[in-house]
Amino acid sequence: MPKNMFIQELEGTRRRGRLRKRWKEEVERDLQVLGVRRWRELVADKEKWKDIFRQAKATVDCSANGRRRRRRRRRRRRRRRRS
Repeated sequence: MPKNMFIQELEGTRRRGRLRKRWKEEVERDLQVLGVRRWRELVADKEKWKDIFRQAKATVDCSANGRRRRRRRRRRRRRRRRS
């Protein structure tokens, strides 16, 4: 490795707080809620995976959009309390 790589300083700043979850982590959590195990194997079977996907779409509570809405509501309530 070039020597200047160790000497150089990074530009910018890192975000505060907890790291954001990756898409894969969200999907794994959703599948866990649905009770799907060995999903990596099931992905290979297209028909089974389609069935699981349809089931996941039908389960509204499991969706990322539902979590986002709940998170947004919590933030709004906190802001109102502070004001």
